Amino acid sequence: MFIVVADTNFLLAPFQFRFNLEYELERVLGGYKIVIPKRVLNELKSLAGMRTRDSIAARNVLEMIEKKGLEIVDFNKNKADDEIIEAAKAFNGIVATNDRELKARALKEGIPCLFVREKKYLVLVYPRSYDI
Repeated sequence: MFIVVADTNFLLAPFQFRFNLEYELERVLGGYKIVIPKRVLNELKSLAGMRTRDSIAARNVLEMIEKKGLEIVDFNKNKADDEIIEAAKAFNGIVATNDRELKARALKEGIPCLFVREKKYLVLVYPRSYDI
């Protein structure tokens, strides 16, 4: 089973681009467990309270987290990206992000990355197969 440490933008993507996240995770990984860093949860709560295009998606993500009972982890980092990297290392997991800088950092540190391509499907990249 793969541990997927999800970033805010990765969690918002299925609601923004209307694709089936569960289907895509099963297709790419088979068995998986999504872990949400506390800083990411805080970002989602903040976004949900705003009046932006992404606020509805953020509320949908928060509802999904509660409905699915996804695990929230706290590594007491000041930045969400630091907490994501720390969680991925601790769980020997995969970083799920669409953020170019976070993806490059994770791959540089030897952590596989999962991201959305063409707004409709997921791609898994391992550090050795990625040219930074």
